[in-house]
Amino acid sequence: MKLIRVTAMGAALVLISILVTGMMNPAWAAERKLAFAVGGVVEQVLVRVGQKVEAGAPLARLDPRPFQSHRKASTVILKSAATELRIFEKKRQQEQELYDDLSTSRETLEAAVVAEAKVRASHAKAQARADSAAWRLERATLRAPATGTVRAVPGYRGMVVNPNAAIVPVVILDIP
Repeated sequence: MKLIRVTAMGAALVLISILVTGMMNPAWAAERKLAFAVGGVVEQVLVRVGQKVEAGAPLARLDPRPFQSHRKASTVILKSAATELRIFEKKRQQEQELYDDLSTSRETLEAAVVAEAKVRASHAKAQARADSAAWRLERATLRAPATGTVRAVPGYRGMVVNPNAAIVPVVILDIP
């Protein structure tokens, strides 16, 4: 009995677990139809039929410009949110000191605490967006999951990839 888990990442996570008992068809087990986890336009197909590839080798690339610009913008937004957070932390600390010296009201201190919490949440959201942008940029390059031989290359330059539609393989890889 073998448990095979196939995972594809896109706008939605698809996780298929297949419980296999008895003899497993080696040809079925060895073929991997590979597609991008993100949408875009194929810029390069880097392999040809019959080519041997190592695990992690790039097989195809999407046009990286939309991913790069999103990553750049999210990084700028994250830096801005980090600066704003430092300012609000300092303001809250100053209000705490004034409150401890009996120089300001509890309401003023509470307002500073709430404002800091809102900015902290905004920073966390900016961090999540930056992480997502980095993840998408990494997935703009299709990589071999294991060492193998390219069986077919149905993908082509200019092909539009949409992970929300039917998954169309860009490269089919045989893994021994």
